[in-house]
Amino acid sequence: MATPPLKVADIAEEYEFVDHQSCSKCSAKGTFIVLGQSLVKIGNTPHDVLHVRCSSCGNEQDFSFDVTIVFAQYDEMLGLKDAKK
Repeated sequence: MATPPLKVADIAEEYEFVDHQSCSKCSAKGTFIVLGQSLVKIGNTPHDVLHVRCSSCGNEQDFSFDVTIVFAQYDEMLGLKDAKK
């Protein structure tokens, strides 16, 4: 993951972003099929990683997203925001 993770406010934003990206191998645009999605922590920051395959050439790559905002929204909805202080 060479570029810094994009901060997103919801998961749909991740898929929209991937739909507009070009393959790092063949440069085809908008040809990715999502093979998997995982939640990882980098430092103390939650990241969602989409593992994709280019339907044109078969190249696989990952896109990483900072989902801190998503977690904050859930904490607020569930009333956990004040409980963490």
